Amino acid sequence: MSLEIVHFHLLKIGEVFVVDGERFVKHDDLTYTDAFGMQHYIDPLFDAKIGKYSATGKASTQPQTDVSAKIVKGESEQ
Repeated sequence: MSLEIVHFHLLKIGEVFVVDGERFVKHDDLTYTDAFGMQHYIDPLFDAKIGKYSATGKASTQPQTDVSAKIVKGESEQ
């Protein structure tokens, strides 16, 4: 396995990508954010996972599902 970062640079800043079923957003040339908004520096092992998922097309074919919580008030019982 190479210790070079080759796949992360192909993503555009702000682009969403999926690795191991989790959604990430490229923040800048060296970092990405997770679902909690935490920034992480790219590393060769994570970059290899990006390449694995983009090569198989899984990242682009997964449907984007709205998983935000919603509160729905029903009619009050009388």
